[in-house]
Amino acid sequence: MLERHAVNLVNLSTADRRSLNKMDDKSETFCRQALRVLDQNHHVLPPTLYLAEAQRNLAQFDLLRTRAARLEVRWARSTTPSPTWAATS
Repeated sequence: MLERHAVNLVNLSTADRRSLNKMDDKSETFCRQALRVLDQNHHVLPPTLYLAEAQRNLAQFDLLRTRAARLEVRWARSTTPSPTWAATS
């Protein structure tokens, strides 16, 4: 089931992953607030700024975060050895 949803994912090299910009908590908060303010004042935006696309990107980021968290839980469960119960007599 997971493979069916992951067909469009791209396998990045270590160098590619290291070169990506990463969003920390402060920059994420800034981006969310900036999008809220821009949405409230969209009349001042230049036509080259695609607010709807940025909002969709942030929504996709949120979806990826929840999916990544679920995958981490499943991975932890799959790599944790099952308890073995000793027979008591």
